Amino acid sequence: MVVSSAYRSQGIGRQLLDHVVEEAKRRGVRFLSVRPVARNIEAISFYFEAGFQLLGYLDMFVDLSEASERDWKAAITIHGNEFRY
Repeated sequence: MVVSSAYRSQGIGRQLLDHVVEEAKRRGVRFLSVRPVARNIEAISFYFEAGFQLLGYLDMFVDLSEASERDWKAAITIHGNEFRY
């Protein structure tokens, strides 16, 4: 789910998500999952506030580029392992 930047902070994303959650409940769905990019703090906060507070799985990868153009941040610790994102 993506709301165009011109329309963010107007409650549109929350309305869409609420509709999806209610429809899932109506259909008997037991779990919903979302996969925001780890660097997208705004999306993570949005989903967390909407009740997505359980971790089900992680996507882990390695940067194989010779000269990484990405500035990886260190700040996430899970089970004693510090990850960069």
